[in-house]
Amino acid sequence: MAENKYPEDEFDLLAKERTVTGTHRRVKSNMSWWIALIAVIVLAPTAGWAYIHFLGVPNFNHSARPSATSTTSVSNEPSEESTPTSEMSESSPALSPSREATPTPSPTPTVKVDHNKSVVVFNAAGVRGLAAAKQAILEKEGFTSISIGNYQYEKPAASQIFYPAEADEATVKAIATALGISESNFILNADATKGDQIVVVLAGDI
Repeated sequence: MAENKYPEDEFDLLAKERTVTGTHRRVKSNMSWWIALIAVIVLAPTAGWAYIHFLGVPNFNHSARPSATSTTSVSNEPSEESTPTSEMSESSPALSPSREATPTPSPTPTVKVDHNKSVVVFNAAGVRGLAAAKQAILEKEGFTSISIGNYQYEKPAASQIFYPAEADEATVKAIATALGISESNFILNADATKGDQIVVVLAGDI
């Protein structure tokens, strides 16, 4: 049978572009899509709950919060820094003023100069009449028992005063002031005084 050919028109072009080749093709089902959606909705919360409870994620529940009772008890405890100064001064005896009377210091007994003390003045300076001149000065100061002489031993570099006891210090100071002898040259030596007298040795510094 001879095949009839017609000129290709616009309907033939549209037929070539269609993907459906038959009118009786089976329609695809959407059941698989719905199953996937339900699986996501159901399994997602279950997986999250399992992750929280089994993988150590902190549980932020109300039991971890501090109770109002514990907060109140801590805030009500007194602080050492908030203690008023007035309470500390009243309770501490160290900060309160002392009411005890201050003891009055006993007066130092005054040592009087003994103008009747025996005094010997030796001339060790080699200056004629020096001992007599100093004797006159001491007599004017009130001393009543003064003797003079020449020093027979090695001459000292500075004038000296020998005295037998500490009780004679006031008398020695009075003699030294009158004669111009330094206190650094006072010598406590009972043997050098030959008894109970004060010995003055006049050197070249006078």
